[in-house]
This record gives sequence, C-alpha cells and structure tokens, in this order.
Amino acid sequence: MHTNIISQPLKKQDYKSICNIIIKIWNLDEYFSEKTAHIISNLYLHTCLSENIPAHTITYNGHLVGIVFENSLRKHKSAIFHTLQKHFYYLRLQFNAEKKNIFKVLKNIENINAELLTNCPSIYNEEDLFLALYPDSKKYNINKNIFNEILKYIKKQNIEHFFIYTDTRYNCQFYDYMQMKKCSEKTVLFNYDEEDYDEITFFIYEYKAI
Repeated sequence: MHTNIISQPLKKQDYKSICNIIIKIWNLDEYFSEKTAHIISNLYLHTCLSENIPAHTITYNGHLVGIVFENSLRKHKSAIFHTLQKHFYYLRLQFNAEKKNIFKVLKNIENINAELLTNCPSIYNEEDLFLALYPDSKKYNINKNIFNEILKYIKKQNIEHFFIYTDTRYNCQFYDYMQMKKCSEKTVLFNYDEEDYDEITFFIYEYKAI
C-alpha cells in the first residue's frame, strides 16, 4: 500500500487546518456558531504555541491530519507573537454574544486538561512530544495500517515517545488495540449550556518505542 506521510515544521498557512482539528476534537461546531468555534480554536492553538515550540504537522496523502508539539521549557522568540495572538482572541470572546457559555467551556477544558496532565508527569519532560490526530479516522482511513505507517515515519525522525489525546466520542478503543498505554482518564458531565450535558470520558494515551 502506497502512502505519502510527511512531517514538516508548522507554518502559518497550517493554522486554519489545525484549528479545524481542534474544533472537531471538542465538537465546538455542534454547540457554537462557526465564527465562535473558530475564535475558540484559535485561542486554544495560540495558547499551545505560546508554550510549546517547535511544532510539526503530519500530512497523509495531502491531508493535514495531526500536529506534534514538543513540550519544551526553552524560551523561543515566537512565544511573544503567539502570546499576543492569544490575548487578541481572548478579547474577541469578551465581546461575543455567546460569551457566557464560551467561558464555561474553556473552564471545563482547562480543568480536564489539568487533571489529565497531573497523571502524566512525563509529558513535562523536554524531550517528550504530544501528537494530536484528526478524530474522524474514517474520513482519511487512518486504520491500523496507516497508523503503523505513521509510527514508522515518526521513528525515522528519532521520536520514540509521544502522547495522544482522545475521548469516548471517538474510536479510543483503537489505541487499546494498538497496545498503547492509557496513562490518564477522566469522566465528566461536559456541559455547553444550561440544558445540554454529555457524559464523556477523556484519555491520554502514551506511546513508547520498544
């Protein structure tokens, strides 16, 4: 099977595609307007980029399907730009008609991530990486064979340790099948408004090369 998997440094023109991945991961487009969903995803992206550099994208057959963050403690020049962008999108939310529910969602995300990361202290090691994959695996046929191809490519880049964030809205059993370690888990009633609650279990899966 021929596959074309490319890993390259994150570029500004990739931001829109990465924001779409963030929107799908959190189902933001189901609960907010398209405009609001993109503001939230940009805020989240620039928050990540203000703290995690370098970042690389993973493209499969021409489709951007994931992003790899190095959780680096080193200072980087672009942190200033991303910090300013983070504040810009935060201010935009302050004047958004959906403001009340937005900040409830952001608080939920912050609390969930904090608890998940508490159980995965090795994520804070400078050498470790975090891999976020497009959650709709059927869209790009990211099955066992494709995932193994991604692993082979990552290993060629001398990456031996990474993490995947997922939850029960997606095929998280796939990572159990791939014998990845479930290093953190949290079940919550995730509410987007006063009437809409979803019980969701969030996970961080860990991969270490043998």
